[in-house]
Amino acid sequence: MDNSLKTGQYLLAVLNDNEELMSLLGEGKIFPLLAKADTLFPFVTYTRDSDVVQYTKQIGHDNTISITYRVYSEDYDTALEIVNLIRNILERKTIQFENEIKINDIRLQNVYESFAEDTFCQVITFSTMVE
Repeated sequence: MDNSLKTGQYLLAVLNDNEELMSLLGEGKIFPLLAKADTLFPFVTYTRDSDVVQYTKQIGHDNTISITYRVYSEDYDTALEIVNLIRNILERKTIQFENEIKINDIRLQNVYESFAEDTFCQVITFSTMVE
């Protein structure tokens, strides 16, 4: 079965298992799409930006997934530290989840930062090939 649409959930498990990230961020503060209204800073949201399927004769298809993480904080240095840690956790990793999915060579695609309404936002996008 193709679990490529669940790539964000699998990577969420990887991030939630990282003790250093959880000590900076706090448990349960990484959300798909948007955070709960009462969430305190800092927190992270993520989105699946694309799932491009390339059909092949040999294995059926490959999926190239793009996922963006947004780190929100009232403090610039905290946001930067968290996004850098996310990068170090995921970049260039290959992760196998039993027989469910293999996430191959996660690559940094783009980074940028912004500020709005007293909130710093660090944005980082990765792409990966999923089997």
